[in-house]
Amino acid sequence: MLLSRLFGEGMASGVVVRGTEFLGKELSSAVQKEDQDVTRVRLRAGESYTVVARPPATRKERKLAKSQRSLNRRFESLNRPTKSQLRAARKLSRAQRRLSRSAPTTKRGRKRAQKEAALGRRFDQKMRPSKLQLRVAKDLTSTTTQLDTSRALSLQLARRRNRIRRRRTKVTVYD
Repeated sequence: MLLSRLFGEGMASGVVVRGTEFLGKELSSAVQKEDQDVTRVRLRAGESYTVVARPPATRKERKLAKSQRSLNRRFESLNRPTKSQLRAARKLSRAQRRLSRSAPTTKRGRKRAQKEAALGRRFDQKMRPSKLQLRVAKDLTSTTTQLDTSRALSLQLARRRNRIRRRRTKVTVYD
């Protein structure tokens, strides 16, 4: 009500009011986050449970993660089946179905077997990964490996830096 008075009447003011309300809700949900359960554990007497949080990502890790995401998107888009691959798969499937219904000793059966073999070779040729697909896959695996080693190293350094010096608990028994 207050916003409609502020912006006036009309369609444009309605859009502005809705946009302002939406931004207000998004801002409040970003500030007031609810607690999340990470895990539920039942501990027995004498057991302990240690939670290790990964340190914040370094600049190198953020850069590698961004590169990994873009390579992953590229890899997925390159590996989607093309129209010619789908067409070759349908033709091969149809030929295999026809071959299974015919007797292998007849002339028709031999002809269908030859056609199925030719379509199988063509399908294999269509499904062979291109040089670009192989290069993107290689880059993706190397980037993932670098990111994993970088994260492991930063976690190891954080553990070494934040090592808690604990004293042994002294238990005194009085009889």
